[in-house]
Amino acid sequence: MQNEQSAVEELELSVAHATKLKELKDAILRLQKNRDFKKVFISELFQKEPARITALLTDHNMLDQRNLLVEDLMVISGVQTWLRSKIALGETAERSINEARRISEEIEDEG
Repeated sequence: MQNEQSAVEELELSVAHATKLKELKDAILRLQKNRDFKKVFISELFQKEPARITALLTDHNMLDQRNLLVEDLMVISGVQTWLRSKIALGETAERSINEARRISEEIEDEG
């Protein structure tokens, strides 16, 4: 009985952590549907700004700024990667929540 209770408590902690990851994923997905987010981040930051920076990289007058421009591109890429990774992590967490609940129900049914 003690082992079953411990297993259920461990599953509950796992579900609590996974729930936070799922909630972050859901918040990001809601943001991505927001008109202002689309305008500021998707259109301006993720599409137009990299094109502008890339054009500057080809300008021989900007040679002394190349490192900064490349860093800017890396930051933009990093934000996009972070958003995608949090969505993927949230999707995995959501599956984990469902699996943990199923296991918890099985343990309770056995006990």
